[in-house]
Amino acid sequence: MADAHEEVRRRYVDAFQAFASECAARLTLPPEERAIARDDMLRAMLRRAVDGSPWHRDRLAGVDIDEVSSGDLHALPTMTKTDLMAHWDAVVTDPSLCLDDAQRVLDAHAAGEPFRFVHDRYLVVATGGSTGVRGVIVGDEHSFGAFAGSDLATALAQAAAGLIPPIDTAETVAVAMLTATNPVHVSAARGEILGSAGGREVHNIGPATPIEEGVETLNRIQPQVLMGYPSLMERYANEARAGRLHIAPTRVGANAEPLTAEVKETLEQTWGVPVSNAYGASEGFLAKSWGASSQLYQPDDVAIIELVDDDDQPVPIGVECSKVLLTHLHNHVQPLIRYEISDRASWAEPAPGCPWEGQWLNPPQGRTDDVFQYGADGEVVVHPHVFRSALLADPAILSYQVHQTPAGADIRVIPADAATVDEAGLARRVTEGLQRTGIDDAVVEIDVVAELEHHEQSGKLRRFVPLTIGP
Repeated sequence: MADAHEEVRRRYVDAFQAFASECAARLTLPPEERAIARDDMLRAMLRRAVDGSPWHRDRLAGVDIDEVSSGDLHALPTMTKTDLMAHWDAVVTDPSLCLDDAQRVLDAHAAGEPFRFVHDRYLVVATGGSTGVRGVIVGDEHSFGAFAGSDLATALAQAAAGLIPPIDTAETVAVAMLTATNPVHVSAARGEILGSAGGREVHNIGPATPIEEGVETLNRIQPQVLMGYPSLMERYANEARAGRLHIAPTRVGANAEPLTAEVKETLEQTWGVPVSNAYGASEGFLAKSWGASSQLYQPDDVAIIELVDDDDQPVPIGVECSKVLLTHLHNHVQPLIRYEISDRASWAEPAPGCPWEGQWLNPPQGRTDDVFQYGADGEVVVHPHVFRSALLADPAILSYQVHQTPAGADIRVIPADAATVDEAGLARRVTEGLQRTGIDDAVVEIDVVAELEHHEQSGKLRRFVPLTIGP
């Protein structure tokens, strides 16, 4: 069994390295050549969707796939996360693959069992993002290779251009990831798959890791590359300024949360190197900054994104959208075609001096999940992923909202259709996570509700609601 798992993991690594080379070759293709390649990939994905997915076959009936191009995606219907979860088995193109199988693997990962693939073939992760609505995303080595390989291609291109320090492949490069550690999340799953691929030694330090333990690990491994959530990066920068953390990374990058100007400045002053930024989704796209520029490059040979308003009409450059529509070109297992992601982003002009062809975005400054601080002086800081790790792994939960309390949290959950939430079990799992962060007497209450509290004026839903401190 171990040999079979390693063989599958190796296929993922090979796909990652192969796509990195392919993506690098397309980075500076003339626009017309890039468009031809992109449209070929788009049509191949659509044909697979029609051939293998009953749900997509019905939706795309009457569409002449041979005539579809990236310029007229608006003629295709959109799909939501609710659509995906309600018709999951009919969306995937492998009839032997079902949501129950995927959920069993997620359950195993949530329980701390070793990382594994579904059917010894497919990668599965859960996503909730800032919306809190749970989704189960599945793919194969090709979709993973495109997602991770494009990231490597852009990093190598920036190193070749002298914008970031090159990686010395003659030695092992220590990489510290201040992100989720449970492979329920895509960032941790990526680390499990790539491991030491490409001469890298990846170390994950999660939000629930006590800060003293994280500092000890970083001091021991001395990472050349430091990546992670801005809220966690800022905490470790504070440890460095306090004289407890002694590292000198040559590359620092933020992802998964909006990177504010204040945090970016803090990180750059602490470690003396430019901080790159990234914006992406577990569904399979990743936009990254070019050097020190603020604009983010989204490789449209991996995924095509559309920024639209409430009526699904495209927004002009600089205007914040109501939602992002994602069309993944390489996920033939679970085709995501104009898939709605409730993020707020805007188009940008290309970064000055960058030769890359693709889509350019301004860094999203939308909803930021709040970290919670506990104790008289706020000395215990809890990242949202401490809660998400338990909430996203539970198939009985459709949506949630976490209200901080002095000793823990009041978590309000909307159950999925015909599902029963194990309130005691969920409370226990969250409590254990809080205890690991240093809240010894954590108290967690679970309330099953029919709807969640939205902002009175804007109608927006705040996923994590901190205690109001002061008058």
